[in-house]
Amino acid sequence: MDITDVRERIDKIDKDIAALLQKRARLAKQAGILKKNAGRPVYDPDREKDVLTHAKKTKGPLTEDALHKIFALIIEETRKTEDE
Repeated sequence: MDITDVRERIDKIDKDIAALLQKRARLAKQAGILKKNAGRPVYDPDREKDVLTHAKKTKGPLTEDALHKIFALIIEETRKTEDE
């Protein structure tokens, strides 16, 4: 395997990540509608804590702190779709 192969694999993963983030955002938007219809607030700190806890349980070269930062940003950005 050479650098071109590695980069092609990374590009494929990046496309997959982007597609999954869009899918997540669509689901967050649906969750926002359901919450509003039920008279619940969009922001749910307990749910956010659960998401961050689960994300940090994966093992690999990324630290728990790095995963926390990444998922905190994902949550922040997808929460915006819930408000729309």
